[in-house]
Amino acid sequence: MFSRRLRSLPLVAIAATGLALSGCSGGGGSVGAAQPGGSGGSGVFTLGQSAPINNLIPHNFQQSNMTWDRAIYDALVTFEDGKAKPNLAREWTVTPDGRSYTFTLRDNVKFADGKAFDAQVVADNIAWASDPKNIVSGSAVLKAAAVVVNSATSVTLTFPTATPQLLDLLAVVPMMDLTADLATKPNGTGPYKLDSFVPNSALTLTRNDDYWNAEAKPKASGYTVKVFSDNASAQAALSSGQIQALAFPAFNQISALKSAGNKIVSADAPGNFMLRVNVKAGPLADQKVRQALSKAIDRAAFVKVGTADQSQATCSAYPPGSGVYEPSADDNCKYDLEAAKQLLTEAGYSQLTLSVDTSSVRQPELAAYMPILQEQLASIGVTLKINDLTATVMSQNVTTSNYELSTDWYPWGNADPALLFISRTWTPDMTFQNFVDPAYTAMVSAAQGEMDPAKRKALYSDLNEYLMEQSFVIPIATRPYVYAVSPKASGFEMDPLGMVDATSLSTN
Repeated sequence: MFSRRLRSLPLVAIAATGLALSGCSGGGGSVGAAQPGGSGGSGVFTLGQSAPINNLIPHNFQQSNMTWDRAIYDALVTFEDGKAKPNLAREWTVTPDGRSYTFTLRDNVKFADGKAFDAQVVADNIAWASDPKNIVSGSAVLKAAAVVVNSATSVTLTFPTATPQLLDLLAVVPMMDLTADLATKPNGTGPYKLDSFVPNSALTLTRNDDYWNAEAKPKASGYTVKVFSDNASAQAALSSGQIQALAFPAFNQISALKSAGNKIVSADAPGNFMLRVNVKAGPLADQKVRQALSKAIDRAAFVKVGTADQSQATCSAYPPGSGVYEPSADDNCKYDLEAAKQLLTEAGYSQLTLSVDTSSVRQPELAAYMPILQEQLASIGVTLKINDLTATVMSQNVTTSNYELSTDWYPWGNADPALLFISRTWTPDMTFQNFVDPAYTAMVSAAQGEMDPAKRKALYSDLNEYLMEQSFVIPIATRPYVYAVSPKASGFEMDPLGMVDATSLSTN
């Protein structure tokens, strides 16, 4: 068992276009870092988490499904050592202009119920993901694709402009059986299949002995994800042996968990903690008010109080693990109450009342910092009302724009920089913060369609500066992915996007 330091993904996933990338031959090659399993098994591996599991639709990507997404589903591609690797697609070709991708699928891949996986399934999944009503990260990009099914094992996606981020995007688009009950009875091609699901209680999976990747069949006979009401309960379950791993333990408990003999598995931060700002109406529609809030955040205090110094303060949209991160960006986020007060005065506010949604269960780090922010804001005339909500209510408030400020965190900052803008936190004209600006739309479009790495980096640098100025999302500090694993378990690994690789899990 080891803690793997994950590498940043390159600016452009394919350096040379027009090149066929081949996977392993036969029914299934070794994908990622999975270890051979077999039908013998090593018992049931149980993981605990405090994030609720309301349903089993893998979109949108969030903390609650990072533990089970890769167990049920596969994507067309995956990543290893920062490079796109074959998965359900065994190879692909890209036209020199970066606009057209043709994927050749593996033969004889089946869903858990025996239904065939083919190119039409891929086309249907792209169409489903493109539909705005399904709120899928990347829908704006995929919606532009013209999809042609060439044969049962070949599908082509063509875009109006160069789309160099497509492989990174497809790595987070799981292929689903759309005829199944997606919310409660999903049917995937992954290494495990559904046994039972009780929302916000437990998800029980059993090994898929017919899994297409013969070299990556699960070692454990079953995989269970158990939901706890809080981190303390989950930690107690880890100590008593009820669970073999704990997802996202409280940062201030990491030292104690390690001292108790647990292994701490972590990765470079793929994203950041943030304050989400609804700009639809009221004082927060004023850019200067949003900038004042950013100046009033003591990021060093958050790192100490919220993450026990396990994080890194930043106001850059991109975390340090990103290929486009620039340390100089963080010069803009110094804690400065006088500057914050001046900005409020310029905006016409001497007194102001705002509310912030947070969740002690879902985001204990941010919830712990809110009283400190409340006190800091009070010193410049801002009364902050703190709403400590359940994770479910908090999520509903965000998706329905029923909030002023909301604490959160976002992923994918360490992948192709374009991937940041596929989520509803950042997608132009579709953000949960109701931010709309034609200039922003144009900047994102230009950066996403640029093929030259140096020019792309310059464009994303300009975007980062723009985002800090607009402050409709206020980054606070990096958000490392951390798991605590019992010494009686082994094989616990994550992929570069923080997803649990369930194939190698084993109980000793």
